[in-house]
Amino acid sequence: MDDLRSILPVAQVPVSQLPQTGQKAPAFPHTLTGSPSLIVFLRHCGCPFSEVAFRSLDKVVGQYSNKINCYAISHATAEETQVWIDSLNLAHGKQIKIVIDTSRELYGQWGLGQTSLLHWLGYNSLSSVWTLATQQGIRNRTTKGTRWQQSGQFATDATGKLVFCQAAGTANEVADLKELANRLVGSTTEAKL
Repeated sequence: MDDLRSILPVAQVPVSQLPQTGQKAPAFPHTLTGSPSLIVFLRHCGCPFSEVAFRSLDKVVGQYSNKINCYAISHATAEETQVWIDSLNLAHGKQIKIVIDTSRELYGQWGLGQTSLLHWLGYNSLSSVWTLATQQGIRNRTTKGTRWQQSGQFATDATGKLVFCQAAGTANEVADLKELANRLVGSTTEAKL
């Protein structure tokens, strides 16, 4: 039933313009200063691309837990999100800071709105689902949330200034979070020299 419910239309929320690099990060429930941060807005719990992003965050936390803050934003409930995270059986998943945004207002403040049917049922997305399933064993899981929600990835430096902003053009677009983390740690090291 959840999978069927996930394709039903949902209420629109106000969507701001996508923030740009060089700007101060939009409002966020945690402090984005002091250390660089990776901020990942998940498409929905159960989405293979959300799983790819979360697994990537898990690897970043494993390597840089004391140097980078990692946040994942979910529009599923806290309980649904935790069940999904637990099902992934990750080494560092509990160290990722989870922000619950069932209203999707935070998504909107960061420029992430609803998508079109082709966003998640287009050739690129569907072929990527097939590739993930056959090559990495990552498949659709029970959906919690709406399939219409756009995902995005952002990075801030230690001052809270955005250094990377990406709203997914298609459901399968997930930034290389490991590369972003390497850049963030490199820029922190350079700033200290």
